[in-house]
Amino acid sequence: MPLYNRYLKEKGFNKDFFYPPNGFDFNNLKKEPLPKEIEEKILKDKFIVGYTGTIGKANVLEYLIDAAYKLKDDKDIEFIIVGKGMEESNLKNEVKDLGLDNVIFLPPVKKTQVQSVLKFVDVCYIGWEHRKVYKYGISANKIFDYMYSAKPILHSFSGEGDLIKDANCGVSVSAENPNAIADGILKLYNLSPEQRNKLGENGKNFLIKYHNYENIAKRLDEVLNDSCKPNR
Repeated sequence: MPLYNRYLKEKGFNKDFFYPPNGFDFNNLKKEPLPKEIEEKILKDKFIVGYTGTIGKANVLEYLIDAAYKLKDDKDIEFIIVGKGMEESNLKNEVKDLGLDNVIFLPPVKKTQVQSVLKFVDVCYIGWEHRKVYKYGISANKIFDYMYSAKPILHSFSGEGDLIKDANCGVSVSAENPNAIADGILKLYNLSPEQRNKLGENGKNFLIKYHNYENIAKRLDEVLNDSCKPNR
């Protein structure tokens, strides 16, 4: 958590603190094409809001489904959820009960195929629970995958240390709020392609600068060397 130093200070730890963030491995990144049966299910003529990853309680995707319901009359907007998890069947049942035809569930893909999914997406989505612990920030690997795709990100998050705001790479809205999520989607939808591309490029550039393992290692080396110097 990028603001973990706050927690340490709250507990009486007042020494200098260095936060080495999570990193992204650019050197070993491989892109594999999607299976044909998966790619064919992604509609190419829609504005696609996409989620990739675990479908669990912590991901609170029910609020994204509620937002999809609010936008069901906007026929240009499509939602895809790629992955599996304990909440998958519940979400599918909710989509069925609501009679939604704008939400598509796709099976999980390999890590090396995530970017092949995201190339079809117009907006990448990630949401969080409304929890006090997030006042110390978040650093989800999924955000790095999204940033690397150079697509704008819709971030449903009510904590601090918001990477999407820091990188100016999308729109952040309050957590567990389907109205705010729907509004955020429409805000990105109404931007020009050039404006969305700019947000996406902001995220990728931020990722390269601050979350490249090589740069993180160099910074850590500097900190360790400085700490070993004798006091004068």
